[in-house]
Amino acid sequence: MKNVLLTLFFLNFLSCFSQEILDVALSDKTKLVTENVYQFRLKNTKWDIENYLYSLDLKKMKIDSLTFIQLINKAIEQKPEQWKKEDFKNVYLIKSGEILSSKKVLSELDIQDKKETKTIKKQIRQFNNIPNEWRGWPISISKPIFSDDNQFCIIGFKFGNNGGHTELYKKSESKWKRIGIFDRFAY
Repeated sequence: MKNVLLTLFFLNFLSCFSQEILDVALSDKTKLVTENVYQFRLKNTKWDIENYLYSLDLKKMKIDSLTFIQLINKAIEQKPEQWKKEDFKNVYLIKSGEILSSKKVLSELDIQDKKETKTIKKQIRQFNNIPNEWRGWPISISKPIFSDDNQFCIIGFKFGNNGGHTELYKKSESKWKRIGIFDRFAY
């Protein structure tokens, strides 16, 4: 019984830990997210690692290259999953093939700002009316990948059918902060 309680406590702790970083990662992005977890497109060849390191100034970010390579290797090993509503705060998860209803989406989101409501309504109209246009939503987001010391994290994004990138985060003073972007791609 003690082991079961300890396991539940640990899973709850990880869920809260992941929730905090997801809130930070999505703070400046749309609230329309696909339910399919984004699978990283990172590679761990010498050339790719050097390219990622070149695009980031790791000395300035105070992360060593071994920790960075460890994050990339963990990301490559990530298994495909689907997001659950409980994984996010104030985000609408879009199912594959779903036609969005503004009333339904807005009723599930807690939006106080009229400008943000207007933006989401516009995104929903464009999503429903122009399925093949280049757009930056809904986004697909990967599961957060944490370093062994839980001081660094990477999260991958795919912006609709418009490209994507991977973001590097650092925890300082118990708050997560984006410190770099790498592996940018476009279609």
